[in-house]
Amino acid sequence: MKTLPTILVLAATTSSTFALAGNNCDVNLDANFSLKDNQIIFSDDHQHELYRITAKNELVIDNHNVRLSAAGQSSLNAYASGIRDVVPQVRDVAIEGVNIAIEGVNLAFDGLLGEGNDVSEDLTFELSQIRDQLAHKFDSGSGIYIGNGHDMAEDVFGEDFEQRFEDVLESAIERSMGSLLMAVGREMIFSGGDMEAFEARMEDFGHNIESQMEARAENIEKSAYALCEQIVHIDKLEDELKANVPELSKIDVLHVHGHSHKDI
Repeated sequence: MKTLPTILVLAATTSSTFALAGNNCDVNLDANFSLKDNQIIFSDDHQHELYRITAKNELVIDNHNVRLSAAGQSSLNAYASGIRDVVPQVRDVAIEGVNIAIEGVNLAFDGLLGEGNDVSEDLTFELSQIRDQLAHKFDSGSGIYIGNGHDMAEDVFGEDFEQRFEDVLESAIERSMGSLLMAVGREMIFSGGDMEAFEARMEDFGHNIESQMEARAENIEKSAYALCEQIVHIDKLEDELKANVPELSKIDVLHVHGHSHKDI
């Protein structure tokens, strides 16, 4: 039965849309990563540069250009291209996840309280702020940075993302509790005071939201899984690079765990 509390939970859970391929893709970095002006830099916790790949795909270690074999240069080119190509994909999936959260919030609360209600407006504002922060975080012009040892999803959204969303949701609902109760009362009047009819109306309302959100979530899950496949490929390219460039043989910065192949 989709009563009011269930619908509120449904709106809140849209904040967790961004998950790389349904938690099948656990990506971690063993180095700090930065990308600016097409220059890729990996550094340790003390900000000592492990190596960099210049915009012209030259390998630099300790401020010296490393001469590469043909195989080494080919591996470096493929690895660098993979990294540069995947960054906008991460950005797109993350932003789409927030967009779906905004849609879920508006579907749930606009349906109960009408358009322009405080709950939807507050949550939309907060989520829009997060979306803008994500867009800036993955702007290669201003520079991209992801820290060492972090789960990639946490680093993208920030460790406090869920708590931040829940706090805003709780605050907005508290301020609008009167309107919410009036909306429930209005729905009961439309049901003629019949509790079974009221529950049926709420259940239909919840099913409608759920079906719309499931379709959107399925699309982003496909995008997230494709992104995970790309990151797995980059991890393999890193292994090839280490094999073909002795200077990098002991440096392993990218780790992908828990990835399982499936049809979607």
